Amino acid sequence: DYTGTSPQVKGAINSTLSYTSSITYACVKSVLGVDIPNNAGFFRPINIVAPEGSFVNPQLPAPVAARGLAAMRITETLFGAFAKMLPDKIFACGVGLDTGVTIAGYFPDRRPFLFLEFMYVSWGGGPDRDGIDGASLPHSNYSNTPVEVIEAEQPMMIDCYGFVPDRCGAGKFRGGLAFQRHYRLLADEADLQLRSDRQKYLPYGLHGGQSGKPSISQMNRNDGDLETLPSKGLFQMQRGNVFHHITAGAAGWGDPLDRDVNNILEDVVNEKLSPEYVRREYSVVVERNSDGITWEINFEATEQLRQR
Repeated sequence: DYTGTSPQVKGAINSTLSYTSSITYACVKSVLGVDIPNNAGFFRPINIVAPEGSFVNPQLPAPVAARGLAAMRITETLFGAFAKMLPDKIFACGVGLDTGVTIAGYFPDRRPFLFLEFMYVSWGGGPDRDGIDGASLPHSNYSNTPVEVIEAEQPMMIDCYGFVPDRCGAGKFRGGLAFQRHYRLLADEADLQLRSDRQKYLPYGLHGGQSGKPSISQMNRNDGDLETLPSKGLFQMQRGNVFHHITAGAAGWGDPLDRDVNNILEDVVNEKLSPEYVRREYSVVVERNSDGITWEINFEATEQLRQR
Protein backbone atom coordinates (compact mmCIF):
# COMPACT_ATOMS: atom_id res chain seq x y z
CA ASP A 1 0.00 0.00 0.00
CA TYR A 2 1.76 3.14 -1.25
CA THR A 3 -0.81 5.51 0.24
CA GLY A 4 1.00 8.56 1.58
CA THR A 5 3.63 8.62 -1.17
CA SER A 6 4.58 12.12 -2.31
CA PRO A 7 2.84 13.63 -5.35
CA GLN A 8 4.34 13.21 -8.81
CA VAL A 9 7.20 15.59 -9.59
CA LYS A 10 8.22 17.78 -12.52
CA GLY A 11 11.42 15.83 -13.13
CA ALA A 12 11.55 12.59 -15.11
CA ILE A 13 12.02 10.31 -12.09
CA ASN A 14 8.34 9.37 -11.64
CA SER A 15 7.55 5.66 -11.76
CA THR A 16 4.75 4.43 -13.98
CA LEU A 17 2.22 2.10 -12.38
CA SER A 18 3.49 -0.78 -14.51
CA TYR A 19 7.05 -0.12 -13.34
CA THR A 20 5.99 0.22 -9.71
CA SER A 21 4.12 -3.07 -9.99
CA SER A 22 7.05 -4.84 -11.63
CA ILE A 23 9.50 -3.75 -8.92
CA THR A 24 7.02 -4.66 -6.19
CA TYR A 25 6.57 -8.17 -7.61
CA ALA A 26 10.35 -8.58 -7.86
CA CYS A 27 10.90 -7.56 -4.23
CA VAL A 28 8.19 -9.88 -2.93
CA LYS A 29 9.52 -12.73 -5.05
CA SER A 30 13.07 -12.21 -3.79
CA VAL A 31 12.08 -12.67 -0.14
CA LEU A 32 9.77 -15.64 -0.78
CA GLY A 33 12.51 -17.69 -2.41
CA VAL A 34 12.93 -19.64 -5.62
CA ASP A 35 10.45 -22.43 -4.90
CA ILE A 36 7.46 -20.44 -6.15
CA PRO A 37 7.33 -20.34 -9.97
CA ASN A 38 6.69 -17.12 -11.86
CA ASN A 39 3.15 -17.84 -12.94
CA ALA A 40 -0.30 -16.36 -12.40
CA GLY A 41 -0.58 -18.08 -9.05
CA PHE A 42 2.27 -15.97 -7.70
CA PHE A 43 0.98 -12.62 -8.98
CA ARG A 44 -2.73 -13.12 -8.22
CA PRO A 45 -2.64 -12.70 -4.40
CA ILE A 46 -0.59 -9.47 -4.54
CA ASN A 47 -2.72 -6.32 -4.51
CA ILE A 48 -0.90 -3.04 -5.15
CA VAL A 49 -2.47 0.23 -3.98
CA ALA A 50 -0.80 3.21 -5.67
CA PRO A 51 -2.76 6.49 -5.52
CA GLU A 52 -3.22 8.27 -8.84
CA GLY A 53 -1.08 11.35 -9.19
CA SER A 54 1.53 10.07 -6.76
CA PHE A 55 5.22 9.49 -7.37
CA VAL A 56 4.54 5.78 -7.93
CA ASN A 57 1.50 6.24 -10.21
CA PRO A 58 1.83 9.55 -12.08
CA GLN A 59 -0.77 10.82 -14.50
CA LEU A 60 -0.22 12.44 -17.89
CA PRO A 61 1.75 14.50 -18.73
CA ALA A 62 4.21 13.39 -16.03
CA PRO A 63 7.77 12.68 -17.32
CA VAL A 64 9.05 9.18 -16.51
CA ALA A 65 12.19 8.59 -18.62
CA ALA A 66 14.54 8.47 -15.59
CA ARG A 67 12.28 6.22 -13.51
CA GLY A 68 15.16 3.89 -12.69
CA LEU A 69 15.78 6.08 -9.65
CA ALA A 70 12.25 5.43 -8.43
CA ALA A 71 12.78 1.69 -8.84
CA MET A 72 15.66 1.67 -6.38
CA ARG A 73 13.82 3.84 -3.86
CA ILE A 74 10.84 1.49 -4.05
CA THR A 75 13.15 -1.50 -3.67
CA GLU A 76 14.96 -0.06 -0.66
CA THR A 77 11.70 1.01 0.98
CA LEU A 78 10.17 -2.45 0.61
CA PHE A 79 13.30 -4.25 1.79
CA GLY A 80 13.48 -1.91 4.78
CA ALA A 81 9.94 -2.95 5.70
CA PHE A 82 10.63 -6.65 5.07
CA ALA A 83 13.71 -6.44 7.32
CA LYS A 84 11.39 -5.93 10.29
CA MET A 85 9.63 -9.20 9.48
CA LEU A 86 12.63 -11.17 8.22
CA PRO A 87 15.64 -9.76 10.10
CA ASP A 88 17.95 -12.63 9.17
CA LYS A 89 17.22 -12.51 5.45
CA ILE A 90 17.38 -8.90 4.26
CA PHE A 91 20.53 -7.00 3.31
CA ALA A 92 21.21 -3.44 4.44
CA CYS A 93 20.68 -0.60 2.00
CA GLY A 94 23.02 -0.39 -0.95
CA VAL A 95 24.25 2.80 -2.59
CA GLY A 96 20.88 3.39 -4.19
CA LEU A 97 20.64 4.42 -7.80
CA ASP A 98 23.34 3.66 -10.34
CA THR A 99 24.66 7.11 -11.26
CA GLY A 100 23.83 8.08 -14.84
CA VAL A 101 26.41 10.33 -16.52
CA THR A 102 25.67 11.84 -19.93
CA ILE A 103 28.19 14.13 -21.66
CA ALA A 104 27.29 15.44 -25.12
CA GLY A 105 28.77 17.96 -27.54
CA TYR A 106 30.57 18.25 -30.87
CA PHE A 107 33.92 17.22 -32.31
CA PRO A 108 35.93 19.99 -34.06
CA ASP A 109 34.42 18.93 -37.42
CA ARG A 110 30.95 19.42 -35.90
CA ARG A 111 30.16 15.72 -35.69
CA PRO A 112 28.09 15.17 -32.55
CA PHE A 113 29.23 12.92 -29.74
CA LEU A 114 27.18 11.52 -26.89
CA PHE A 115 28.57 9.56 -23.97
CA LEU A 116 26.26 7.76 -21.56
CA GLU A 117 27.12 5.31 -18.82
CA PHE A 118 25.65 4.01 -15.61
CA MET A 119 28.27 3.55 -12.95
CA TYR A 120 28.59 0.35 -10.99
CA VAL A 121 27.11 0.26 -7.49
CA SER A 122 27.91 -1.58 -4.26
CA TRP A 123 25.51 -3.60 -2.14
CA GLY A 124 24.75 -3.39 1.55
CA GLY A 125 26.07 -5.87 4.08
CA GLY A 126 23.93 -8.94 4.71
CA PRO A 127 23.16 -11.39 7.51
CA ASP A 128 26.16 -13.57 6.62
CA ARG A 129 28.46 -11.61 4.32
CA ASP A 130 29.89 -8.22 3.41
CA GLY A 131 28.27 -6.13 0.72
CA ILE A 132 29.53 -6.61 -2.83
CA ASP A 133 32.19 -4.10 -3.88
CA GLY A 134 31.13 -3.20 -7.39
CA ALA A 135 28.25 -4.79 -9.27
CA SER A 136 25.13 -3.92 -11.19
CA LEU A 137 21.90 -3.12 -9.40
CA PRO A 138 20.04 -6.12 -7.93
CA HIS A 139 17.40 -5.96 -10.66
CA SER A 140 19.83 -5.15 -13.51
CA ASN A 141 22.58 -6.91 -15.43
CA TYR A 142 25.28 -4.72 -16.91
CA SER A 143 29.02 -4.14 -16.70
CA ASN A 144 31.16 -1.05 -16.34
CA THR A 145 32.49 0.81 -19.37
CA PRO A 146 36.25 0.21 -19.74
CA VAL A 147 38.37 3.34 -19.60
CA GLU A 148 40.09 2.41 -22.86
CA VAL A 149 36.76 2.31 -24.71
CA ILE A 150 35.69 5.71 -23.38
CA GLU A 151 38.97 7.38 -24.31
CA ALA A 152 39.08 5.75 -27.76
CA GLU A 153 35.55 6.76 -28.75
CA GLN A 154 34.90 10.03 -26.89
CA PRO A 155 36.77 13.35 -26.52
CA MET A 156 37.38 12.60 -22.85
CA MET A 157 40.07 11.35 -20.53
CA ILE A 158 39.37 9.38 -17.36
CA ASP A 159 41.78 10.82 -14.82
CA CYS A 160 40.74 8.53 -11.97
CA TYR A 161 38.67 5.36 -11.55
CA GLY A 162 38.57 3.10 -8.53
CA PHE A 163 37.28 2.32 -5.08
CA VAL A 164 37.19 4.98 -2.36
CA PRO A 165 38.22 3.62 1.06
CA ASP A 166 36.47 4.43 4.34
CA ARG A 167 33.11 5.44 2.85
CA CYS A 168 31.19 2.20 3.46
CA GLY A 169 28.95 1.66 6.46
CA ALA A 170 30.56 -0.27 9.31
CA GLY A 171 28.91 -3.40 10.65
CA LYS A 172 29.39 -7.02 11.58
CA PHE A 173 29.25 -7.28 7.81
CA ARG A 174 30.28 -4.00 6.22
CA GLY A 175 28.70 -2.35 3.22
CA GLY A 176 30.30 -2.27 -0.19
CA LEU A 177 32.82 0.44 -1.02
CA ALA A 178 32.13 3.66 -2.88
CA PHE A 179 33.37 4.20 -6.46
CA GLN A 180 34.82 7.28 -8.08
CA ARG A 181 35.36 8.46 -11.66
CA HIS A 182 36.92 11.69 -12.91
CA TYR A 183 35.87 12.71 -16.44
CA ARG A 184 38.11 15.30 -18.19
CA LEU A 185 36.60 17.02 -21.25
CA LEU A 186 38.89 17.31 -24.29
CA ALA A 187 36.30 18.96 -26.56
CA ASP A 188 35.70 22.71 -26.59
CA GLU A 189 32.44 22.45 -24.67
CA ALA A 190 29.76 19.95 -23.70
CA ASP A 191 26.61 19.48 -21.69
CA LEU A 192 26.68 17.23 -18.63
CA GLN A 193 23.46 15.63 -17.51
CA LEU A 194 23.69 14.01 -14.09
CA ARG A 195 21.30 11.59 -12.42
CA SER A 196 22.62 10.47 -9.04
CA ASP A 197 21.22 10.01 -5.56
CA ARG A 198 21.92 9.61 -1.83
CA GLN A 199 23.56 12.99 -1.28
CA LYS A 200 21.19 13.91 1.54
CA TYR A 201 19.43 10.75 2.69
CA LEU A 202 22.06 8.12 3.43
CA PRO A 203 21.82 4.37 2.81
CA TYR A 204 20.36 2.85 5.97
CA GLY A 205 22.07 0.21 8.07
CA LEU A 206 20.29 -2.72 9.71
CA HIS A 207 20.48 -4.24 13.20
CA GLY A 208 23.17 -1.87 14.46
CA GLY A 209 24.98 -1.47 11.14
CA GLN A 210 26.06 2.04 10.17
CA SER A 211 24.89 4.14 7.24
CA GLY A 212 27.13 4.56 4.23
CA LYS A 213 28.66 7.94 3.36
CA PRO A 214 26.83 10.26 0.91
CA SER A 215 27.54 10.58 -2.79
CA ILE A 216 29.59 13.57 -3.97
CA SER A 217 29.48 15.41 -7.30
CA GLN A 218 31.96 18.18 -8.09
CA MET A 219 33.21 20.12 -11.10
CA ASN A 220 36.86 21.12 -11.29
CA ARG A 221 36.88 24.24 -13.43
CA ASN A 222 40.05 25.46 -15.11
CA ASP A 223 40.72 27.82 -12.20
CA GLY A 224 41.27 24.82 -9.95
CA ASP A 225 38.30 25.48 -7.68
CA LEU A 226 35.96 22.56 -6.98
CA GLU A 227 32.31 23.43 -7.53
CA THR A 228 29.89 21.22 -5.60
CA LEU A 229 26.98 20.06 -7.75
CA PRO A 230 23.52 18.84 -6.76
CA SER A 231 22.66 15.20 -7.31
CA LYS A 232 20.67 15.88 -10.47
CA GLY A 233 20.72 18.51 -13.17
CA LEU A 234 22.15 19.84 -16.43
CA PHE A 235 25.55 21.54 -16.31
CA GLN A 236 27.96 23.15 -18.77
CA MET A 237 31.52 21.91 -19.27
CA GLN A 238 34.43 23.64 -21.01
CA ARG A 239 37.65 22.16 -22.35
CA GLY A 240 39.81 20.96 -19.47
CA ASN A 241 36.99 20.82 -16.93
CA VAL A 242 36.93 17.64 -14.85
CA PHE A 243 33.72 16.19 -13.46
CA HIS A 244 34.29 14.24 -10.22
CA HIS A 245 31.75 11.76 -8.94
CA ILE A 246 31.88 9.52 -5.88
CA THR A 247 29.00 7.13 -5.35
CA ALA A 248 27.51 6.67 -1.90
CA GLY A 249 28.92 3.95 0.30
CA ALA A 250 26.66 0.99 1.04
CA ALA A 251 25.42 0.43 4.60
CA GLY A 252 26.49 -2.16 7.14
CA TRP A 253 24.58 -5.02 8.80
CA GLY A 254 24.93 -5.79 12.51
CA ASP A 255 26.96 -4.30 15.35
CA PRO A 256 30.45 -3.26 14.17
CA LEU A 257 31.94 -4.58 17.43
CA ASP A 258 30.82 -8.09 16.42
CA ARG A 259 32.92 -8.08 13.24
CA ASP A 260 35.69 -10.68 13.00
CA VAL A 261 38.92 -8.79 13.65
CA ASN A 262 40.67 -10.89 10.99
CA ASN A 263 38.26 -9.50 8.41
CA ILE A 264 39.07 -6.00 9.65
CA LEU A 265 42.79 -6.68 9.27
CA GLU A 266 42.23 -8.04 5.77
CA ASP A 267 40.38 -4.86 4.77
CA VAL A 268 43.31 -2.74 5.96
CA VAL A 269 45.81 -4.94 4.11
CA ASN A 270 43.72 -4.63 0.94
CA GLU A 271 43.51 -0.83 1.42
CA LYS A 272 39.72 -0.90 1.60
CA LEU A 273 39.78 0.60 5.09
CA SER A 274 42.38 2.77 6.78
CA PRO A 275 43.81 2.16 10.27
CA GLU A 276 42.17 5.41 11.37
CA TYR A 277 38.77 4.26 10.13
CA VAL A 278 38.85 0.85 11.83
CA ARG A 279 40.03 2.44 15.06
CA ARG A 280 37.13 4.91 14.97
CA GLU A 281 34.36 2.61 13.71
CA TYR A 282 35.41 -0.80 15.07
CA SER A 283 37.63 0.10 18.05
CA VAL A 284 40.37 -2.09 16.59
CA VAL A 285 44.01 -0.99 16.54
CA VAL A 286 45.87 -2.07 13.40
CA GLU A 287 49.56 -1.15 13.16
CA ARG A 288 52.57 -1.76 10.96
CA ASN A 289 54.80 -4.66 11.91
CA SER A 290 58.45 -4.09 12.77
CA ASP A 291 59.30 -4.62 9.09
CA GLY A 292 57.38 -1.44 8.28
CA ILE A 293 55.51 -3.22 5.48
CA THR A 294 52.99 -5.75 6.80
CA TRP A 295 50.11 -5.08 9.19
CA GLU A 296 49.05 -6.67 12.47
CA ILE A 297 46.38 -6.19 15.14
CA ASN A 298 47.56 -4.80 18.45
CA PHE A 299 45.27 -6.89 20.64
CA GLU A 300 46.33 -5.26 23.90
CA ALA A 301 45.62 -1.75 22.59
CA THR A 302 42.37 -2.97 21.06
CA GLU A 303 41.19 -4.39 24.39
CA GLN A 304 42.03 -1.15 26.17
CA LEU A 305 40.23 0.89 23.52
CA ARG A 306 37.09 -1.23 23.78
CA GLN A 307 36.99 -0.89 27.56
CA ARG A 308 36.75 2.91 27.44
